[in-house]
Amino acid sequence: MTLLEIATILAARDGKPEPTNGEDFAAYNIPMFAGCQYCGETLAVYNAHPQHNGYVSCKQCSRAPFVDMEEWEARQELEASAHDSTQEEAHDDDNYVHLR
Repeated sequence: MTLLEIATILAARDGKPEPTNGEDFAAYNIPMFAGCQYCGETLAVYNAHPQHNGYVSCKQCSRAPFVDMEEWEARQELEASAHDSTQEEAHDDDNYVHLR
């Protein structure tokens, strides 16, 4: 599952067209560009695979990808509840993608 697939599903649920620009993706807190956590490859929404550890990776390096939207949403709920019980964690790493 890529960031593009996630954003497309979220937009469809909101009755909006498929996201096509940075503003569309930002509405879902999804970056258009990122870097692979493992090899550093530059990624865009169509080839960035979010991982369970909060980072993204390329398909070749992907080690713990989300397989479907249900799994991704469960992770988002878990992060939201953890966030509510603690304060916002600071991530200095530019490749960290906090998807919510």
